[in-house]
Amino acid sequence: MTTRVLVEPLVSLEKCSFSVESALAGTSYSAFRLLTDADSDGEVPRCEISIDSDASLVVIDSVASGVGRTPQSDFYKLVMEPVFNRLSIAHRYYKTDSAASIAEFAKEIDPDKDYTLIFLSGDTSISELLNNIPNTSATTRQRTLNVLTVPLGSANALANSIGCTSPVSTFRGFLNGSLKPQTLPLYEVQFPGGMRTLFFIIFSIGFHANLLHLCTNDPRYSNMGVERFRLASTEILDNYDLDIPLTVETCSGTTITSNNFAYFAIINPPNLEQTYIPSPKSDVLKRQLHILGYTSELTSEELTVDILKGYELRREDSLSGPGIVYEPIEEDFEIVLQPSSEEQPTYKSEVCCDGLLYNLRDLSELSPDSKNIIRVSFLDSNDLAFDVNIFTNQ
Repeated sequence: MTTRVLVEPLVSLEKCSFSVESALAGTSYSAFRLLTDADSDGEVPRCEISIDSDASLVVIDSVASGVGRTPQSDFYKLVMEPVFNRLSIAHRYYKTDSAASIAEFAKEIDPDKDYTLIFLSGDTSISELLNNIPNTSATTRQRTLNVLTVPLGSANALANSIGCTSPVSTFRGFLNGSLKPQTLPLYEVQFPGGMRTLFFIIFSIGFHANLLHLCTNDPRYSNMGVERFRLASTEILDNYDLDIPLTVETCSGTTITSNNFAYFAIINPPNLEQTYIPSPKSDVLKRQLHILGYTSELTSEELTVDILKGYELRREDSLSGPGIVYEPIEEDFEIVLQPSSEEQPTYKSEVCCDGLLYNLRDLSELSPDSKNIIRVSFLDSNDLAFDVNIFTNQ
């Protein structure tokens, strides 16, 4: 795989300017090097950082995200820490050491304080935090939680959807003040059995959910970056019976769709990868979801072609055609599934919610003849102890 070397300006401080040299192998960063003004060319933006002195600044490094960290690719140690030290910016560095680390950190958060959290991760780490922060406060004042997502995961759907396309440019935008916090709409899935999960990227059943389960649980696809998704897709299309009957009904009684689906997703952002735009009408900052479905009437070849169209689509493009369901939705709704049976393969019950993986069989003790209902709710800003914002250049 060819490695590209990029040199990007970062920030100008008193008597010193910094740039960053990055080595990019495919879609993954293999090395970073902080350069001083003696090593760099061109105009370097001045530091205009403005952090609320009363807010706690925490860098959360999900070290297993993406292709992981090495001494050569440790963005915090090589780039962020020296710059923060030069600026005398007090902060806490939190490095994950287990799958439970972010949930443990979230439970330490004081609901009566403001926070700025910088995530060196993908989307799932942010979802893990939001699903574990306290949801009540001892005071009547709602506190603020501002999130900066530095894209070091595999797909980085949120970051790519808000214009934060590289670690260096994102950190530069934070330092020079061009990135501003805006409200991040949040949604909630209630599963059969009562478990609730917040999401802001995607809830899926069928192909996408199976893909994430396979890439996460099969060691053949570990440490491969975003390329793992294309490789695992072939295995699913060749071996899985992608046929899941479901109906979507709004709480006001309107049926949005009723079909057998090979791919079914509720999507908030336009991008799921940097160059993959499966939901071109989406806006991650708008309080609106899109239903995206490809029905089981499509052959494997047709399904593959339709799914891969996301690499050709651009923002605001139309999406329609035989076997395609693509609809916006702006109110609470229900997904009604046929009850699963013991004879049904487990992959038929697999779901994905912002990279968090579940199986409906584990979440429900419903009888075989009962309905399997998944409820999706639009959350209001006052449903949480924190007003959650995301730094964006939009």
